[in-house]
Amino acid sequence: MKGGKEAGVQSHPTAKKLKGFLDGEGNRSQARLLVMHLLQGCSECATTVDAIVRPKRESALDVYDEAFDKAYALIRAHMEAPRPLPTLNLRRDFLSSPGSSVQQPG
Repeated sequence: MKGGKEAGVQSHPTAKKLKGFLDGEGNRSQARLLVMHLLQGCSECATTVDAIVRPKRESALDVYDEAFDKAYALIRAHMEAPRPLPTLNLRRDFLSSPGSSVQQPG
């Protein structure tokens, strides 16, 4: 444990020890010491634990951009996907269209 400045606290656990405790590492006596330290109300260690438990959240703008990036990727994948060529029937599609000046053979 490292030295601390708070009244009544002689040493603080390192961030590595706190993370190990939160991950279930270490023995019972180490865990007991860490819990006792946290229960004494150490704000410095509580802040460290909070940072470990709740990683830094992305900004709203990052989340917004990520959503648009995903949508764009889906649209692009759809547009680039191979498609079968349409089957053309010359008589049906061109010769019998309204306004066509080409006469169909009778």
